[in-house]
Amino acid sequence: MKVIMHPDHKHLVRGSGIGMLFLLSWLVWWFATPAVHPVALAQQPTIQQGAITLTSAPDWQRGSTSGLLITNNAGGELRLDDQQIQGSYLSVPFSTTFAINAAGAIWQADIPPDTSLLLELRGRSSPPPALGEPDEQAGTPFGWSTWRPLIAGDARSEAESGAFATPSILAFPPDTRYLQLRASFTTDIPQASPELQAVTIAFLNTLAGHPHRSAYRVRPSLPGQIR
Repeated sequence: MKVIMHPDHKHLVRGSGIGMLFLLSWLVWWFATPAVHPVALAQQPTIQQGAITLTSAPDWQRGSTSGLLITNNAGGELRLDDQQIQGSYLSVPFSTTFAINAAGAIWQADIPPDTSLLLELRGRSSPPPALGEPDEQAGTPFGWSTWRPLIAGDARSEAESGAFATPSILAFPPDTRYLQLRASFTTDIPQASPELQAVTIAFLNTLAGHPHRSAYRVRPSLPGQIR
């Protein structure tokens, strides 16, 4: 599991796709906000942002699975176990190391016809309980939020060879410091399964400042592939 911290979004890791996600998220800002003088923009604080990537078999093994196989294909991927028509994956909670109020994702997956893959994200402000311990904050504002679906729509990351990408960021309470990922797999055909190879979750604190304006390109999705 790889965590990348970016105090300034100008210094993004090349090829990670995080820059694409960030620019996707601020399309509305680009068209809706009047131009800012470069000197004034330079004086504004920059946005805090970071990311976590799950891509190898050891990464997936840190979480919990039901009805799934963790294989070494493509360096490590999740798929339905034989004879299973549904399954799920739950990541370990991970700390963002700073308070965030927004998150999004880019993921690599193969989704055959008559199968589906749903990714969801939730957050919380207080440290989560250890595995097997009761969650004393459950049902309170300090416990986990509801699960938020990560929907790709027509968005694709050209930096990641057509990987799925959320076209906009998800809003979270501004004191969120922990995130957790859930993936749900289903199929209508025995032996057929979605395959999830990698997920990068980008998180940021948009209250810290304004992004620099940039352009980006996305690729249309094929109809009926995404749930």
